[in-house]
Amino acid sequence: MTATAPRRRLPPVAFTASDIEIIEGLLASGAPTPARSLLEAELSRAAVVSDAAARGAARLGDWVEYRTDDDGPVRRVQLVLPAAADIDQKRVSVLSPVGAALIGLKAGARFEWTDTRGRRHRLQLLSVSGEGEDR
Repeated sequence: MTATAPRRRLPPVAFTASDIEIIEGLLASGAPTPARSLLEAELSRAAVVSDAAARGAARLGDWVEYRTDDDGPVRRVQLVLPAAADIDQKRVSVLSPVGAALIGLKAGARFEWTDTRGRRHRLQLLSVSGEGEDR
C-alpha cells in the first residue's frame, strides 16, 4: 500500500472580467512553461467578479506584500505583465511562479505549489494595495 499526501484545499481566487481577458490573451501566445500552467489552473478555478467585489484581491498593477514559508522575509512587489517585469523595480510578472501564485488571492490567503523539480513552495499574501490603479 502506498501513502499519499493529503490534498490541500486551495484558497479561493477572484478575477475581474477585464483581468481575465488580458491574461487569457497573454496565455494564448508563447510556449508552455510551469508558471504558465499554474496560471492557467488558477484561471480555470477562479470566480469572475465585479471590480467592487475584487477589492482586496491581488490584480494586475497591484502592489502586494507576501511572505514565503512561515518565517520568510516580507517582500513587496507589483504584479505586472511580462513586458513590464523588472526585478530591480520590484515588478513581478504574472507569468513567473510567484506572480501566478499571487494573482487573484485575497490578503491572508496561503498558497502552496510544487515546482518541476519536486520542490514545495509556500507563500502567504499579507496585503494588497493599489486596487489595479497602476495598470
